[in-house]
Amino acid sequence: MDDSLLNEMEADAAPIDAPDPGADPTMARLVEFGNELQDCRDELDRIKEAEKEVRARYDELRMTIVPDLMRKVGIVADDNGRFTNSKGGLISLRTDIHAGYNKDAEGKVFTWLRASDMGDVIKETVHASTFKSLIREQIAEGKAVPEFVRVHYETSATLRR
Repeated sequence: MDDSLLNEMEADAAPIDAPDPGADPTMARLVEFGNELQDCRDELDRIKEAEKEVRARYDELRMTIVPDLMRKVGIVADDNGRFTNSKGGLISLRTDIHAGYNKDAEGKVFTWLRASDMGDVIKETVHASTFKSLIREQIAEGKAVPEFVRVHYETSATLRR
């Protein structure tokens, strides 16, 4: 490789110095906006990290700490009950259901849905929200849910302002 090509490659790879803001008012604005752009990106990164931390604490409070304490102090019976916090928020418990099935049980699930007159929800797959709703209805009506369908109850505190 000749020296001129090597020198050109080194020049291309060298870091570009910040424009001299004193040389031109437009360059000064460019440097200012470039700095602001970097500050905004840094702030967005900080906010994203802070959101992860706040979300983890929020989930811990709503999924474990508050429901457990509500049960412990007797505010709730069978996960029904509520209280108002000092900021005016109404705290109550809500039990939600999560339903799903393993891919290898799909044939059984579809057969069961068709036999239970619920086959109209079958597309290529059953949407998770639709399946969850159907299982919730089945349980509410006292109907048996097949063993190949997973059902998981999750209780969490809800805050209404």
